[in-house]
Parts: sequence; structure tokens; C-alpha cells
Amino acid sequence: MHTFSTRIADADAELHANWWGVDRDGPAVAELRRVAEFVDDSLLAEAAAALERMRIEELMRLEFVRHARSYLDLFCFPEPRKGSPVVDAAAATDRLRWPAGAARGGVALYVDVPFCESACAFCTTAGKNTRGDRGPVRAYLSRLHAEMRLIAGRFPDGPPPAASLYIGGGTGSYLTLDEIDEVLGMLQTELALPSGIPMTLEGSPSTLDGAKAAGVLARGFGALSFGVESFEDPLLRDCRRAHDGALARARVAEAMASGMGHVNIDLITGLPHQTLGDFVRTLTTVGELLPGAVTFYPLRLHRKTRFWQRNDADFPSILSVYFMQVLGRCYLAQLGYHRSENNRYVRDPSFVHAQNYFTRGGGFNLGLGTRAQSQIAGLSWRNSHITRDYLAALDAGHLPLTHLLEVTPAQTRLKHFLLPLKLRPGLDGTAFRARCGLPVEEAFGSQIERLLTWGLLHRTAQGYALTEPGLLLETETLRWIEKTATARPDVPTRVSESRQVAG
Repeated sequence: MHTFSTRIADADAELHANWWGVDRDGPAVAELRRVAEFVDDSLLAEAAAALERMRIEELMRLEFVRHARSYLDLFCFPEPRKGSPVVDAAAATDRLRWPAGAARGGVALYVDVPFCESACAFCTTAGKNTRGDRGPVRAYLSRLHAEMRLIAGRFPDGPPPAASLYIGGGTGSYLTLDEIDEVLGMLQTELALPSGIPMTLEGSPSTLDGAKAAGVLARGFGALSFGVESFEDPLLRDCRRAHDGALARARVAEAMASGMGHVNIDLITGLPHQTLGDFVRTLTTVGELLPGAVTFYPLRLHRKTRFWQRNDADFPSILSVYFMQVLGRCYLAQLGYHRSENNRYVRDPSFVHAQNYFTRGGGFNLGLGTRAQSQIAGLSWRNSHITRDYLAALDAGHLPLTHLLEVTPAQTRLKHFLLPLKLRPGLDGTAFRARCGLPVEEAFGSQIERLLTWGLLHRTAQGYALTEPGLLLETETLRWIEKTATARPDVPTRVSESRQVAG
């Protein structure tokens, strides 16, 4: 394991003047390289050299690269909110009917748990803390069961089989083991949940100890995902997390000792006042724990969160966040981790498929509970994110829909172009043609050529994949593809298209 230089604090001092400001480019790559040489740390130098090879500063001048106040994600495509808001939820519920054989390839099941120990400063989906009162949880689970029954009744030959299950939120581990049993029982009764499929529980260190991890494992879950964010106490307090660094370390270790085969920890880069030293100490803790997977999320600021109200000068600059992302990648590579998708790194490649069934297969997803999004056979819909509205809708006998979208052939083609690029080994041209009825070059030739020119995409034996800079800027790149594919002419760029900006 790499031992970082004891002079990292000196690097923080050297970079301080240029390290801050979310809307600023921050220190130039040359400055990062100079500081790496100053502190005499080979891994910092490797990360700076990687950014230099990517010509990251030139890429940052392209118009599709956004600053952190532009939240970007590709959770579900096309997003239901691209359709019209639902005015009559009962009528919209009636539209959700499918012919025999629909989604016969299976669905990726997601169950939302809208409860949390604390409302994090960066999160728009923080759930309610019931403070020991399980009454609200019981009320929610009863309506969740009603939603499952309504959905199951939409299929004349029975619901499609589940290919994977993810219980998140909010905080999935807010549920007790008995309540998890109840959810699994509902799924088996109403949606014929098969045994042996990949199942993941999302949790927090404050609600998931070793005993619960062992209980979850006994119930068929093969993976846990901890929202750790950082191991640094000042950053965790600022995030309003319910755990500190010591508890996070202990709970991750307990989960691994329970026999759980795959334990992931989520970490955030770009938190307010997060220094290079903070990030290096968190990486060192990762090296000591060696969890099954690590996922780095660059902070994206949502409106209506506490962090949105903060001054830009509180946050590391965009280039600084990219530097931390690349440093994390270099460190994990030395520890034997492999990239399974853009920000997720795994030690055992056999677990790559456990959490990305929908993305990899381009298949169907079925979300249950508040905030859930779904897409089955040409229809995409979204549930209310307001718990009381969710409960009231189901009490009235209809689904809690806020948006319903009829997916067009163009959106289907775009989905099968975008989602495979999120994963290794990338897009398979033959699979795209089989699904969409035409070559990918015919559908998205202008986007492909532009990204090849910029060095964000490269050709493979099967089709196309994102390059290293393309992976670093994955979400921005995919959003640019979406924007240019749905608007003509393509958006302009301030960078000449006659030369490559990355190798």
C-alpha cells in the first residue's frame, strides 16, 4: 500500500490560494505537478501527470463541462419528468397496463425507504427520522404493499421476474430485520421475487452494525453499500451525517467480518473545506479496510439543500475535484481494484454485475416507494417524493404518480447509446443494431465524430468506449450527447474541431 508523504500538509498550504472556489478553474495542472514534486509523493505526481495527459484544462473549456452547481446524473433514462405532469393519477394508473410477455427478460427492482437518521446537507431525498416511533414506518410499509399489488395487477400473465433487487432511499438500513423480512415477503407474494438474484441493501454506519449485516446476509443479500462520504470528522459534521469517522471504520469492518461478500463504501470529493490532506487520510483508511468496492462521487450541488446556500469559496475548485478523483483511481489501482463503471471500483470482478443489471442490459427497471422511477415496455413513470402524498394516493386506490412518459423510438435509441457507455467494456455496436434496427453510426454519427475528435471516445473491436478523460467527465459527456442528440444543430464549442485535445 502506498504511504503518502508526510508533507501533504505542506501541499495544502501551497495550494490554498488557488484550491478554492466552485466556479473557478483553480490551480493549473502545472501547479499541481509542481506541488507533487514539492512534497515528493509519487502518487500525487502520477495523478497530476494523468490529468496533464488528458489535457484536462483544454477539456474544461469545452461548453459541455459544467461547474458543481449544475447537478448532473443519469439514473434513469429517459427521465419520467421529460413527460407531462400527471393531473389525474387514477387515469394514469389505468394506462399502466402491459400485454402478455412484456418485460419477459426481467426487471431490476428498486425499493425506496424514505427514512434517515439525519438530513444530510447535500441531499434532496433525506427521509424522516421517526425517533424510535415505528408507526410511520408501519404505515409506509402497508402502502408499499398496496403499490406492489396494483403493479402486479397490470400484467395479465403475472409480473415479470426480478433480475436484481436494490433497497435504498433515504436509508435502506433504517428498516429493522423484521421489517426487511416484511418487504421481502411482500415482494415474494406480489411480484414473485426469485431466490438467488443479486440483492443489495444501502445503509449508513449509524443504522447498520455487524449483527444486522449478518442478518441481512442470512436473508439472501450479497452486497451492502455504506454511505460513508468521508472518514474525517469535521467534514462529516458539516455534512450533518449521523456517524463519525471511527464509527464508520468500525461498522465497515464489522460488515466485512460478518461474511458479507461485497461491501461498498461511497465517498464524496469536493465537500466544503475538503483539503488534499483530508482526502489522502480517507484514502489511507480505505487502504486499511480494503472493502469490496469503493465509489467516488464528485459533489454536485442541488437546489433546496443546505450546501446550495453556501458560498462558492467554501468549496474546492472543479480542477481540484478532478485531481482527487484521479488520485483515488491511482491509489485504488495500486491496491488491486478494477473499475466496473465510472466511479465504482471493485476488488472482485465477479461482483461487477450485481448493481448494474438495468444499465448493462438496457433492460427494464421497476421502482417502488417514494421518489422511485420506473420504465417498462415503452412507459416511464415517477412516484411522488412527498411521503404524505404517496400514502394518500394509495389509500385512494391508485398509484402515486407525478409524471408519466411514453418513451419514443428516438429516446429508446438514445438510452441504448448512453447507458452502455457508463460501463466497461462500453457500447457493443452489434447489440445496438439488434435492439434499435440501425447502426449506431447512423443514429449518432455527429456525436461520435465530435467525441472521437475531442479524445473522449475511442473505437473498440465491438463498438465504442469512453477514454480515460471521457470516464473522468462521464456524466458531463453523456449529458452533452443527450443535449445534442435532441436539439439541432449541435451546440457550438469554443475548441477547434480540427485537432484532438486528448490522446
